[in-house]
Amino acid sequence: MNQWDLLSFDKFAHFSQFCILVFLMIVGFHKQHTFTSLRFYPFRISMGIGIGYSIILEIVQLLANTGRSFDAADAMANILGCFGGLLIFYLIYKI
Repeated sequence: MNQWDLLSFDKFAHFSQFCILVFLMIVGFHKQHTFTSLRFYPFRISMGIGIGYSIILEIVQLLANTGRSFDAADAMANILGCFGGLLIFYLIYKI
């Protein structure tokens, strides 16, 4: 894997999608009042879902016979996107 692969449009797309996913989950979990565990632990739950989804997505690509394969760089971009969504939430809401 080339270090410049991490700066490709594909990796930026992975990063952006997971950044938006985690940010919106945190906002949604934090603002809802039905489930207290989601309201009081939105960061942990959102990060767990985002990182878990990222890893499962890459494993399914490895196991499914679709011509796609496991890409550690994609998984890394997804996970970094999760942390990016968390950072954006902190910057906007200052919690």
